[in-house]
Amino acid sequence: MRRELVTALAAGLVLGACGGAGNLTIEPGGDGAGERGDDRLAEQAAIAPVCDELTELAYDPPPEEQPTPDGSLTDAEPHPDIDPIDEDGASDPIGALTQWADRDAAEHFAGLWLDNDHGATVVAFTDDVDAYAEQVRERFGAGWWVVEAERSQAELFEVQAELNEGMESYWSEGGTAAPGAVYSSGIDVRKGRVTVGIMEPDEARLEELSERHGTDVICFEIEQLPTEADAQPAPWEPDPGADLSASSTSIDVLVNEVGCASGESADGRIAEPEVVYEPDRVVVTIRVVPVAGAAACPSNPDTPYTLELDEPLGDRGLLDGSHDPPVEPSLDEHR
Repeated sequence: MRRELVTALAAGLVLGACGGAGNLTIEPGGDGAGERGDDRLAEQAAIAPVCDELTELAYDPPPEEQPTPDGSLTDAEPHPDIDPIDEDGASDPIGALTQWADRDAAEHFAGLWLDNDHGATVVAFTDDVDAYAEQVRERFGAGWWVVEAERSQAELFEVQAELNEGMESYWSEGGTAAPGAVYSSGIDVRKGRVTVGIMEPDEARLEELSERHGTDVICFEIEQLPTEADAQPAPWEPDPGADLSASSTSIDVLVNEVGCASGESADGRIAEPEVVYEPDRVVVTIRVVPVAGAAACPSNPDTPYTLELDEPLGDRGLLDGSHDPPVEPSLDEHR
C-alpha cells in the first residue's frame, strides 16, 4: 500500500551557543528561563511533549558577539564552488551554504533559518562552531550568525527514518490509519526535534514511541480519527445497470470521492446521504468521510453504493446535491 510520507523541514532550531562563534543568551519566548526548560521536563517525563506545546526559544536580547545581519544574504548571487540551482548558473547564498554543509559538514550541520525578529540569517552546528563560523563567513558572507545546536540534522534524520520504517504496520487494509498509526514525520529545526504525526493514540502507544526514540528527541502532532462530521460532498451517478422506474426506492449508484485517498475505495466511509424530496425533484447529497492521516492523490475509483429513498421516485428528476445548484448526476468529469 502506497503512503505519502510527509517530511517537513520547519524554519528554526532549538539551540544554545558558546565560544567565539557567538555566546548567545537563549530564552524561551515569554518565560525568560534562559535554559532548555522544555527539554529538561521532557527528559523527566515518560511521554514526549506535543509539538505545539513546546515553547519556541528566541534571542532576548539579540546576541552581541554575532555580526550585523546582512540582508543581501537572501539575494541570489553566484557561488562558484557549489552546483548551480537555476538555468542561469546562479545560486542563492542559503542554497549554496546548505549544499556545502551537506557535503563538507554533514556530521555537525544542524540546519539554517531566517531569524525574522532580528533580520539575521542563522546556521547551526553541533561542534567546532568557531571553525565553521570562519569558513561560513569566508565562503558565503560576513553577516551570517553561526551558533551551536544540540543535535545534527543527520541525527534527526536517522530517528525519522526509524519512525518511517514502522509506519505501515498501523495502517488498516481499508486504507485508513488505525488508532496509534504514525502517519507523518518531519524535522523541526527550531525545536531540534523530529515531529511525529500520530492518529488518536492511547497513552501506551505514546510511551512506546517516546521510550524508543527519546522524550527529548521527538514531539507529537496528534490528530483525531475523522468522523461523519468531517465528511465531504462527493459526486455520484446511477449505476449504468441500475433499473430506475417510478416505483424505485432502492437505487444502485457509483460514488467518486473528491479528496485524496491514495486511490482507495470509499467503501465503509460513505456517510448517511442527505435526501431532499421536492414536488418535481429529489436532491441527493452523498458525503464521504476522509481517510485518516496522510494520503496520496491519484484518481479515486468509483465506489458502489445503494441509495435508499423513503418514498418512490415517481416522475421526479434525480439530482446530485454535491454541486450548487444541484445537477444531473454524472461522473464523467471526475474520472
